[in-house]
Amino acid sequence: MLQAGTAVLVDDRGVPRVRCQCGNPLLPPQPTTAAPTYSGQRWPGFAPDKIIVVQPAPAPVTQFTVINVVTGAPVVINVGSGTPQQPTTTRTRTPTTTVPPPPPRTTVAPPPPLRTTVAPPPPLRTTVAPPPPRTTVAPPPRTQPPTTQALPPADWSTTAEAFRGQDGGRASFECPPGGAFGTVWGSGTYTDDSSVCTAGVHAGVISQRGGGVVVIVISPGLSSYEGSTSNGVTSVGYGSWYGSFQVVGGG
Repeated sequence: MLQAGTAVLVDDRGVPRVRCQCGNPLLPPQPTTAAPTYSGQRWPGFAPDKIIVVQPAPAPVTQFTVINVVTGAPVVINVGSGTPQQPTTTRTRTPTTTVPPPPPRTTVAPPPPLRTTVAPPPPLRTTVAPPPPRTTVAPPPRTQPPTTQALPPADWSTTAEAFRGQDGGRASFECPPGGAFGTVWGSGTYTDDSSVCTAGVHAGVISQRGGGVVVIVISPGLSSYEGSTSNGVTSVGYGSWYGSFQVVGGG
């Protein structure tokens, strides 16, 4: 099984054959009569009852449709050319919005973090990888640190990316009660594209049920971020990132 968003190589029928990160070849799924078991860290959104099995296309694929994770728009790419066609629609991306799956020939099932060693797959005819789960953009020029800024009521998907480069500045976010957790990278110091409200729960200054105000201070990016579990929230580890923030108060 593969987690949605995992980079893979597919054959001319749209079937995943090789995992790009490690080069491990992938075999077709096999039926089993025993109840499946899972190992490794459980990622946000993992649902065993929603696993999708990719079936080969009835004829060789001439085009692939992937999703632009920045705009949320579908992008059609001709096989062998790598030239994208103009998308027909656009959507604004938010960190907590689930990206709609591409057509069945490119849909991959979410996996546990397993490493397998199997026989090499058939020769590949297409090298189209799904978009990465996060977009890295160059940091803006540094500006003078702002004073504490009070924002309108925040969505639980709101991040601190708008303050990147304003190191030492503070901002407050009013989180509504009962919000849905977003993704958080880091512990104590979080990447600035993390959900601020969810980081507030992880840091212990508010609760998901009651919501409240989260006060953060902007800081530079780090070379790595460590994940942890705290107050019912599991944050994710990550490598180098352009901007950070720390939760310094709230209630």
